[in-house]
Amino acid sequence: MKLESVSIKNFRCYADEITVSFQELTTFVGKNDIGKSSVLEALEIFFNNDTVAMEQGDANILSGQKKVEITCEFSNLPKKLSLDAGAE
Repeated sequence: MKLESVSIKNFRCYADEITVSFQELTTFVGKNDIGKSSVLEALEIFFNNDTVAMEQGDANILSGQKKVEITCEFSNLPKKLSLDAGAE
Protein backbone atom coordinates (compact mmCIF):
# COMPACT_ATOMS: atom_id res chain seq x y z
CA MET A 1 0.00 0.00 0.00
CA LYS A 2 1.39 3.40 -1.00
CA LEU A 3 0.27 6.87 0.05
CA GLU A 4 -0.29 8.84 -3.16
CA SER A 5 -1.61 12.15 -1.82
CA VAL A 6 -3.17 14.00 1.09
CA SER A 7 -5.83 16.67 0.78
CA ILE A 8 -6.36 19.14 3.61
CA LYS A 9 -9.21 21.60 3.97
CA ASN A 10 -9.86 24.13 6.75
CA PHE A 11 -6.89 22.89 8.81
CA ARG A 12 -4.77 25.54 10.49
CA CYS A 13 -3.36 27.88 7.79
CA TYR A 14 -5.20 26.05 4.97
CA ALA A 15 -8.71 27.50 4.66
CA ASP A 16 -9.05 26.30 1.06
CA GLU A 17 -8.38 22.71 0.06
CA ILE A 18 -4.81 21.85 -0.89
CA THR A 19 -3.50 18.54 -2.19
CA VAL A 20 0.04 17.30 -1.75
CA SER A 21 1.14 14.44 -4.02
CA PHE A 22 3.86 12.07 -2.88
CA GLN A 23 6.62 10.50 -4.93
CA GLU A 24 9.37 8.05 -3.92
CA LEU A 25 11.04 10.98 -2.13
CA THR A 26 9.01 14.03 -1.15
CA THR A 27 10.48 17.00 0.70
CA PHE A 28 8.96 20.14 2.18
CA VAL A 29 11.03 23.27 1.73
CA GLY A 30 9.97 26.85 2.41
CA LYS A 31 9.94 29.83 4.71
CA ASN A 32 8.82 29.55 8.32
CA ASP A 33 5.08 29.66 9.06
CA ILE A 34 3.80 28.72 5.60
CA GLY A 35 2.31 25.32 6.55
CA LYS A 36 5.01 22.65 6.14
CA SER A 37 4.49 21.29 9.65
CA SER A 38 0.71 21.53 9.28
CA VAL A 39 0.80 19.02 6.42
CA LEU A 40 2.87 16.61 8.50
CA GLU A 41 0.64 17.09 11.55
CA ALA A 42 -2.47 16.43 9.44
CA LEU A 43 -0.89 13.13 8.40
CA GLU A 44 -0.10 12.36 12.04
CA ILE A 45 -3.75 12.94 12.97
CA PHE A 46 -4.95 10.78 10.05
CA PHE A 47 -2.71 7.82 10.86
CA ASN A 48 -2.59 8.06 14.68
CA ASN A 49 -5.96 9.44 15.68
CA ASP A 50 -5.99 7.21 18.76
CA THR A 51 -2.95 9.00 20.22
CA VAL A 52 -3.01 12.39 18.45
CA ALA A 53 -6.39 14.05 18.61
CA MET A 54 -7.54 17.04 16.61
CA GLU A 55 -8.38 20.06 18.73
CA GLN A 56 -11.04 22.69 18.16
CA GLY A 57 -8.30 25.26 17.54
CA ASP A 58 -7.00 23.26 14.55
CA ALA A 59 -9.76 24.63 12.30
CA ASN A 60 -8.77 27.69 10.27
CA ILE A 61 -9.92 30.70 12.27
CA LEU A 62 -10.52 32.93 9.23
CA SER A 63 -12.86 30.52 7.43
CA GLY A 64 -15.59 30.58 10.06
CA GLN A 65 -16.09 26.82 9.55
CA LYS A 66 -15.60 24.16 12.22
CA LYS A 67 -15.35 21.14 9.92
CA VAL A 68 -11.81 20.02 9.06
CA GLU A 69 -11.16 17.53 6.24
CA ILE A 70 -8.06 15.34 5.92
CA THR A 71 -8.25 12.85 3.04
CA CYS A 72 -5.54 10.39 2.03
CA GLU A 73 -5.40 8.58 -1.31
CA PHE A 74 -3.66 5.20 -1.54
CA SER A 75 -2.61 2.86 -4.33
CA ASN A 76 -1.63 -0.81 -4.33
CA LEU A 77 -4.18 -1.72 -1.70
CA PRO A 78 -4.13 -5.34 -0.55
CA LYS A 79 -6.95 -7.50 -1.85
CA LYS A 80 -8.09 -8.35 1.67
CA LEU A 81 -7.58 -6.27 4.79
CA SER A 82 -7.62 -8.07 8.09
CA LEU A 83 -8.08 -6.25 11.37
CA ASP A 84 -7.02 -9.34 13.27
CA ALA A 85 -3.36 -10.13 12.57
CA GLY A 86 -3.90 -13.78 13.57
CA ALA A 87 -6.92 -14.31 11.29
CA GLU A 88 -6.55 -15.93 7.92
